[in-house]
Amino acid sequence: MAYTLLRVMGRAVLSVTINLEDIGFIGFALVWSAFWYFGTFRWKSVYLEDEGLRVSNYIKSIDIPLSNIKDVNGSSWWGWQPQTVTLTLYSPTEFGAKIVFVPRSIGSGVQKLVEEVRKAKSISS
Repeated sequence: MAYTLLRVMGRAVLSVTINLEDIGFIGFALVWSAFWYFGTFRWKSVYLEDEGLRVSNYIKSIDIPLSNIKDVNGSSWWGWQPQTVTLTLYSPTEFGAKIVFVPRSIGSGVQKLVEEVRKAKSISS
């Protein structure tokens, strides 16, 4: 019974006709998905917690102790990109030895965030 049902469903799926509008939409969706994947694979979210930083690439999350942070720098407002924060680590993690991220405020207040991380690092040391 189940095998027959699968055969009927398979034939139904194969017999569906695809018109040109569907092909255009499917092509657009594939191109957009590829662009999104390759354009955003470096994106990370970073949260300052009591013991350290929680870094996530939206698939995997890791914890980085504040003692592993070698340097924290913020970019200037000059240029066409939003301001970023760069964390340089003593020992590399799964995300590398440098972690670059854009704060939630799309870059405004980067220096305040840099000082906050530096202060948390000095308190934990």
